[in-house]
Amino acid sequence: MPLLNSLNAPLVAQLDVTAINTELKAYIQQEIANGVKLAMEELAATIVNTKVDQATVKLEESMQEKLNQANTEIQDKIGTTYIQWGRTNCTADDAETVYSGFIGGSSFTNSGSAVDYLCLINDPQWGIYDSKVNSLPFIGGALYDVWDINVPNSPFDFNKYDHHRVPCSVCMKKRKLRRL
Repeated sequence: MPLLNSLNAPLVAQLDVTAINTELKAYIQQEIANGVKLAMEELAATIVNTKVDQATVKLEESMQEKLNQANTEIQDKIGTTYIQWGRTNCTADDAETVYSGFIGGSSFTNSGSAVDYLCLINDPQWGIYDSKVNSLPFIGGALYDVWDINVPNSPFDFNKYDHHRVPCSVCMKKRKLRRL
């Protein structure tokens, strides 16, 4: 209901709202800027989180693949080793020759050396020789000795086998053995 004067004419007020409009406009612009800033921050966070999640998944997949590959490589190298005496290579079909060499051990005249025979490599790398320890226990190569038996063209042929090294091979089966 409008205000009326004594002549029943409506009263009209002339207000200057320019200052209020300027403040209102600035307030609205500030609220819009804050809203856009908040929306952009949320959008950026969503994009970054998505990319981080994708990178994490790819990294986990890559690490799992490399772990599986390393596991396969390790499994290929796991097996049972044994020594095949008197041979320069392994005779079993599924055995790999790790190295071949000759039989060695301690002399029956010296005590304190190796108890069991060893399969020594063909070209050992000798350590520093010291004459002070020359009389201590040692490991030497085994030789065929057929001096008292001589059967031509046989394993006891003196001319072929006397004082020859006795060969051996270290063999590895890729899968574990239950018995030798």
